[in-house]
Amino acid sequence: MLRFLSILILGSLFSFSQEKIYYDKNDLQTEDISVAEYYRVKEDFDITQSRYIFTDFYLTGDIKAKGGFSDSEYKIKTGEFVYFYKNGNKECLEQYNNLGLLDGKFISWYENKNTKSEYYYENNRRVGERKDWYLEGEAKYIGRYIDTPKKDYVQDNTIFKYVSYWNKNKEQTVTNGKGYIFYDVNQKKYKGKIVEGLKDSIWHGFNEEYKLLYEDKYEKGIFIEGICYDSLANFYEYKSIKTSPEPKKGYERFYKYLNRKLKFPKEAKKYEVANRLIIDFTVNIDGSVKINSISTQNKDYYGFIDMVQTVFDNYDSEWIPGKYRGKIIPMRINLPITFSIE
Repeated sequence: MLRFLSILILGSLFSFSQEKIYYDKNDLQTEDISVAEYYRVKEDFDITQSRYIFTDFYLTGDIKAKGGFSDSEYKIKTGEFVYFYKNGNKECLEQYNNLGLLDGKFISWYENKNTKSEYYYENNRRVGERKDWYLEGEAKYIGRYIDTPKKDYVQDNTIFKYVSYWNKNKEQTVTNGKGYIFYDVNQKKYKGKIVEGLKDSIWHGFNEEYKLLYEDKYEKGIFIEGICYDSLANFYEYKSIKTSPEPKKGYERFYKYLNRKLKFPKEAKKYEVANRLIIDFTVNIDGSVKINSISTQNKDYYGFIDMVQTVFDNYDSEWIPGKYRGKIIPMRINLPITFSIE
């Protein structure tokens, strides 16, 4: 599970080389080609599209993704992005506005070219009608996204209202927003009641990854509370399905510490060499932190990585670990840090 944070370290102009940039399975930049999953080639600014174009390739040379950014630092996505499976078929298509927010029609496909889902975004919020299909093309469900009054319920403050639902045996179990759902696909299992298109009453499910048998209570589509048991018969109660890790003394103190301790390397600043790093770390169940890797946007000739690792390791506070359905779990975080020249 990944949560994305960011911090900006000021310093001049950003420059990118035009060579191949390799990335691992976690989309982190790597210079070790043996662990690389794909590479990126950045192109010049396209006047006709008003964006900086890139193409990602699998190591076989087949296209993995194509898209563009509005800025030369390749941070703000804009326009159409298309992703491809290794067999060359499209995986999904998404649209971004000039602010870098998802905006417009989203489509995903299965590897066999059949459509998987269709819906819309508006400034990063899912809106309007959604349709989903099973692998062989049979309808799965139809419904629409609506606003929720519980603002911390989901990321974009919307919940899904079902109109129709069909199980994998092609039996329609929700009609005109009334019925029940029993879902058992790809190690995800849950079942519950649909009233006026929304989840209601007690929903039962099983999470394969953490071996949790759970009961969640819903009222008019809103999650209220839940209980679950793990494989050791430990019992958990929870008011939030997922709680992300955070520094024990708070994020504000953590960010102030990083801003105070992270200094632009003198030689890098002298030659106006900017960089962007991503710290991939895990908050363990005891609150300790393990750095998995630190990757860089550009090759690190000036000690960015060593300096960032030292500062990060010397932080004097443990973390409050993350939870999933009340159970403390190890959780990964990606922290981007940008060294930019004023």
